[in-house]
Amino acid sequence: VYINVLSRQISTDTLTGLNNRRQLNRYLDLKINSAEANDNTFLMMLDADGFKSINDVFGHAAGDRALISIADVLKKSCAHKDCFLARLGGDEFVIVGDEESDFRPASLVENIAAHVAEFNRQTREPFQLSISAGWAYFQPGKVNTADALLMAADESMYVVKEGKRNRLPRSRHYRQHG
Repeated sequence: VYINVLSRQISTDTLTGLNNRRQLNRYLDLKINSAEANDNTFLMMLDADGFKSINDVFGHAAGDRALISIADVLKKSCAHKDCFLARLGGDEFVIVGDEESDFRPASLVENIAAHVAEFNRQTREPFQLSISAGWAYFQPGKVNTADALLMAADESMYVVKEGKRNRLPRSRHYRQHG
């Protein structure tokens, strides 16, 4: 029991209860190097828009509550789906999943947006949440390492963030990187 408790503590982000970066790296290495890795495997990178201003205006305790709320939104959005959720660090989160006919990254982003909107309507917090998301697919021979997948998804997310700043369409993803 003690070893299981320690193992869980080592692999979990204490604030959000999601997997931490160490566990994400382990999971990606296993997933990518397994027989089940295919071009339907995607990694979604998510970032809280304006997170620094939440900390600056409302304090770090409010920032922590915002991160916990984002984790809750992601858990709700991925309920009943086989997803791996992690907090990468700071205000960045990751979802790893396998695309299926009824489960695609674009529909997941819409589901997340709906849960964020619900949070913003119902919250008593002094802040509103906004999340940008981008994703990339595992590609044998091209985007085929954990670092390459993270980098491709990160670039996709920043295209979305820039689009929000410039009022361009919100969803964009890459099947090819480079």
